[in-house]
Amino acid sequence: MAGKQPPPQVKPWDNHGVVQMAPPLHDLPKHPKRWLPKCNTYDGLLAEEHLHNYILAINLNGVAKEDFVVRLFPYTLQGSAGS
Repeated sequence: MAGKQPPPQVKPWDNHGVVQMAPPLHDLPKHPKRWLPKCNTYDGLLAEEHLHNYILAINLNGVAKEDFVVRLFPYTLQGSAGS
């Protein structure tokens, strides 16, 4: 089996026609960075505390759509966690 070439690697990020993604269900609320709590890996905040603060901010700002809750979470991460 000498000389057999390995199969080429599929890289969906290089070929835009390979992966079809549905558009977001809803537009995000305006200026979420202003009212979302921030979590930096060096501030000493426990993950559970950050999640509690995040859910509290979501509820206080009337966010009811599940896709918002998931799509907004990365805006809360700072430092190496947000990189």
